[in-house]
Amino acid sequence: MAVPSRARVYAEVNSHKPREYWDYESYVVDWGQQDDYQLVRKKEPFFHGHDNYDQLVRIAKVLGTEELFEYLDKYHIELDPRFNDILGRHSRKRWERFVHNENQHLVSAEALDFLDKLLRYDHLERLTARDAMDHSYFYPVVKEQCRMMSTVSSSPTPLTGNLSVVGMSTGLSGLSMRGGVIVMKSVSLFLAGTRSSKGSSAQPPVKPTKSRRKKMTEQDIAYRCSMKILEAAKRDTLFTRSEIEALYKIFRKLVTMNKTKSSQGKIKANPNATSVIGKPANVQEGIDRIVFREILHNTFDIVAENMLMDRIFCVWDKANYGLITLEAWLHGLSLFLKGSTNKHVEFCFAVYDMNADGFITKDEMFQLLKNCLIKHPQEEDPDESVKDLVDIVMRKIDKDKDGKVSLEDFQATVDEEPLLLEAFGNLGECVYRFIVPIQPKPVKGEIVLITGAGHGMGKELALLYASKGAKVVGWDVNMKNNEETISEINHRGYPTAHAYHCDVSNRENVFEVAKKVQQEVGDVTILINNAGIMPTHPILTQTKDEIERTFNVNVLAHCWTIQAFLPAMLKNNHGHIVALSSCAGLFGLENLVPYCGTKFAVHGMMEALSEELRMDPKCKVETTCVFPYMVDTGLCKRPKVKFEKLMPLLKPRFAAKAIMRAQQMNKKLVSIPGYLIPLNNYVRLMPIRTALYVKDFINSGVESDL
Repeated sequence: MAVPSRARVYAEVNSHKPREYWDYESYVVDWGQQDDYQLVRKKEPFFHGHDNYDQLVRIAKVLGTEELFEYLDKYHIELDPRFNDILGRHSRKRWERFVHNENQHLVSAEALDFLDKLLRYDHLERLTARDAMDHSYFYPVVKEQCRMMSTVSSSPTPLTGNLSVVGMSTGLSGLSMRGGVIVMKSVSLFLAGTRSSKGSSAQPPVKPTKSRRKKMTEQDIAYRCSMKILEAAKRDTLFTRSEIEALYKIFRKLVTMNKTKSSQGKIKANPNATSVIGKPANVQEGIDRIVFREILHNTFDIVAENMLMDRIFCVWDKANYGLITLEAWLHGLSLFLKGSTNKHVEFCFAVYDMNADGFITKDEMFQLLKNCLIKHPQEEDPDESVKDLVDIVMRKIDKDKDGKVSLEDFQATVDEEPLLLEAFGNLGECVYRFIVPIQPKPVKGEIVLITGAGHGMGKELALLYASKGAKVVGWDVNMKNNEETISEINHRGYPTAHAYHCDVSNRENVFEVAKKVQQEVGDVTILINNAGIMPTHPILTQTKDEIERTFNVNVLAHCWTIQAFLPAMLKNNHGHIVALSSCAGLFGLENLVPYCGTKFAVHGMMEALSEELRMDPKCKVETTCVFPYMVDTGLCKRPKVKFEKLMPLLKPRFAAKAIMRAQQMNKKLVSIPGYLIPLNNYVRLMPIRTALYVKDFINSGVESDL
């Protein structure tokens, strides 16, 4: 069990019975201090990650994301937006799940209760040193202390035992560090260099005078690519000379960042270190796993489980140095950015071929799918479900039916279904993101109008945008709830928000209130069509008024608000329209026939609107269509979820953050969670019977409310 080291528990060498502790009054145990926790007779810490990002995810998988978001909201702490892509949703785990044969002799009810009260997000809820020693878990310590105080007059010598310190440094102040990928911004110099070289090729070269020649700095010399490297890279990759020079400079900066991180660590490398045979150690320069992971996350938008990330790293690191060397760096980027489809196929196959024997076996596929799909261990054995999925995939990919997948099998499958190379995405967009990293648009000062702002998703979006400095305008037919939302925004000290009563299904009312908003607040720059209703019973039981009301609120209201606010956006050449569709806008569900019709209509309407705006190349008005999974707002009265731990209802706060990030990143289509759209696209490529089998296997939907 974990005990706070600052309680200074001392023990006799032989008996390991505590003898004395120092009373540190109300000292709060700090997760940011490595010596604040110790594990007795346990080699691995509870929470240990490769970096801050990975460590927070591991903590959230145990303590739950709902409690994390509540803590962040309580203290107005802003988490790095990139965590929305990798954090996921996790329920709180019981401590009994971590009991195993090696530690069960240390476990008691008091120990589990003590651990539960010690490991909390909220620092005000964690046990202090005094609270810890007053806990029943430490009753033997206190009892022994009282006995020793009455018999021993001198202070005992503290024991320095072999206790392993747990590394749990997860300070929220460090979560915004972007790590090595920050230096990717410098590749903008590559564009400038390329353009200048192209422009100068058409004119005769002008020899610069000696007085104008700039003296090279030490950094310029260090980042300068030698002719030997240039010639080798031009021969072995698809890059031009200027591209190689730019990529070499980025590589040097990433390597320098690695060294800086190492020098800031507590244990510094010995420059005179030798190998076990007494010869100088062969040190290779390169990019480590942490920086490499951040590049994949932030530059190429690849979000995968640790196992797949390690496999990608291993395929890049062909020489098995444990680092991405310059040669591997240039070869890998040449493949990613300029490689042919055949090269992409070979790379993906190598990632999945864990044994490097030229075949993907059922066991390899099982391990990959289990690690990627089973994010939350279930009390029932999940292996059978994964095995069923492996059988489906093997029947699809194993063309020669020999029980294993060869490169030829994989190539033939990719020819039929190119979505298998989705990891590469749109290569043109990847190149653009690599050269000019996309930054979220600020919303401070924007006028954001949200329909249905009185409760649920609308309320969360209103609070979130207001917290970022936007001026929020809330529309709702329920004026009481709407005013409560706006009052809460104003009470928190955010920019002044405004509440208006409006029936969005009534075109005249929409235009009337829109004119009033323009006069009193200003031109709306971000429109979020969130209002919606969802009758949940069979089509034959739905009334005429019910169906008409569903289409009026869920579809026609979008048309009226767009007609009311788009003209000002076009006039100012600035604006963004966000429409909330649903997962029911991607696939049909029983008991939701009219509702699915409205959400499919929103999908088509937003796609067509985006196409209209695209016809004017100078237009700066953006659109975003969002497809959330079921959100726990009360709109979904009887949700049906087979895998509750794998596919839990979305928390409104989590969904709101994902929607705002999609708007800030100018995403055209986005699903929450992100895999819904790719999964739906992939399933639609399958034969109808196979697709229905997958749908029945997932078995997610809504029960009738009758």
